[in-house]
Amino acid sequence: MIDVRTIHSKPTSLAERLQLIFTLALGVLMMVPSGGASAVTVAAELAFIASDLHQIVKMGGQNQLANTAIDPTHALIAEVPDAAEMILALIALPLGAGGAAIAINEARVAAQATRNLRASLIRAGGDLTRPEVAEARAEVRNLAMKAFGGNEVRVDAYLETLTAKLGKSTKRLATSVERTSMVAEYGTEALARRFGISKITVVEDLKATASVRHGVVDGKLVVAEVRVGPKTTVGDLLDHMVTVDALERYNGVIGKLRLLWDHIVQKATGKTIVNPFRSDPSSPGFRIFEEVRKHEQMLRSRMSQLANGLDAGDGKAAAKLHDETEFYEGELSYWRRELSEVEAGRSTNVESTGIEARNPEGIHRDVIAQNDPAYPELPEGQRYRRTSSREPGKEYEPYDVKSAESSARERIRGADGSVTSHGGQVKYRPLDALGRPTGVEATLTPGMLGTGTKARTSIEPPGWLGDGTKFNQGRGHLLANLLGGGGNLPENLVTIQQNWVNTPVMSKLEDQVARAMMQGETVHYVSTPLYDADKLLPRGITIVATGDRGFELIVTILNPPGMR
Repeated sequence: MIDVRTIHSKPTSLAERLQLIFTLALGVLMMVPSGGASAVTVAAELAFIASDLHQIVKMGGQNQLANTAIDPTHALIAEVPDAAEMILALIALPLGAGGAAIAINEARVAAQATRNLRASLIRAGGDLTRPEVAEARAEVRNLAMKAFGGNEVRVDAYLETLTAKLGKSTKRLATSVERTSMVAEYGTEALARRFGISKITVVEDLKATASVRHGVVDGKLVVAEVRVGPKTTVGDLLDHMVTVDALERYNGVIGKLRLLWDHIVQKATGKTIVNPFRSDPSSPGFRIFEEVRKHEQMLRSRMSQLANGLDAGDGKAAAKLHDETEFYEGELSYWRRELSEVEAGRSTNVESTGIEARNPEGIHRDVIAQNDPAYPELPEGQRYRRTSSREPGKEYEPYDVKSAESSARERIRGADGSVTSHGGQVKYRPLDALGRPTGVEATLTPGMLGTGTKARTSIEPPGWLGDGTKFNQGRGHLLANLLGGGGNLPENLVTIQQNWVNTPVMSKLEDQVARAMMQGETVHYVSTPLYDADKLLPRGITIVATGDRGFELIVTILNPPGMR
């Protein structure tokens, strides 16, 4: 009944949407005797998102709903479900006047602390004795003490369970050496067990790097086999795990709750999450939708890896990642075109033979093999890639292949120190005489989303007291990681209040800019720290962001020292 109401109801006002979400949360809670802890987790997620929506309305009005925190909150919950118990406990605390807003902020801090712990476990290879892991565990413990009323026995048990869960969830991650290993050499059976895939088969003449074959078994959509070529790497296989997870996401009782959740988010945001062709998994439309989803993820992954390669000074890796980014931009445009065709009811030449990913060399060879005068042999250093056009002679276009460190660096850094990436540019202003950052000016394009880097813990911006948790301080990006800002540059990091300023205030504003970029806007962005005389801490940060399609954000965020 709940599922029917969610799918077929059409709430028109925000109040009706909130009522629907709270009703569903109550319904899920009523399932607890049979559904167990997982049902509690889902109910907590529903209540959390509803509370967040309520605060958005109070702070900004209904007209800001589409541009604020619904998508980021959904992503946060999806990424750190293991923190649900602590989040629910924090939301339930009696905090008095303004308590809902405080609870939401505390929940965000808890989720971020859990994310930090997971990241530190990955970097440390699961070694709990590493200082960064110990520091991350201490941060989570402090929050858990607050959530569970200072009950040390419960807190210690929660922390041990959480650490074990997070450690187990990293099994799919591969080291840089593993990513470049050939699947055939690594061992298909071992990888199938490690990644939870029924079967991995090496196919000698496979044109794709990998092909995910799915089917319906006992009413469940399952991945029956993943086919790989003789040169497919572990990294290529990992790229397809997002497809495996998406295909099997709605299986079982918990899968039905996930489907319910995704329908709720769709109704609140207008963003398509559930495959609209889900009723016919063998149709071309089903495959095309999943190809778009997969290539979006692959492109984000390559952009992030490219930024990390450049930060590490690995020109060879950066050049290769640059090539793959250029290639997958073409692939994504092709699949988006096909999706628009099937959504409009027009025909497509795509066959539903599995969800595949072609490699750059394979596409190029196929184009040349056509012997079409429209696609002549290209000079060294160029390849063909697919486009969004169906017009004969325009289905493919050449792109430059970078092969040397200098060529990759040339694309990134200009003579004036500016950073160029994906059609945009960032100019970091120099430090002043006191070593303080003075600002950032940037032209942000959609392709820059997710290409930034986290703040390096080795950088201590002016005013840093040495312990962010103890003194409630954060290394704040003037240009956010999410928007393409570098966390390895002292010119981009200022000391700001972590609780309230960095999260959630700055993150909310950055999400608005990211939303505009996701909708195709190019944004001119200026972020300027404001200082009093020779004070090392900025008293505030002014952000002016204007898009080429009407987006505008002009705000000054105050940075009061010492507040928690």
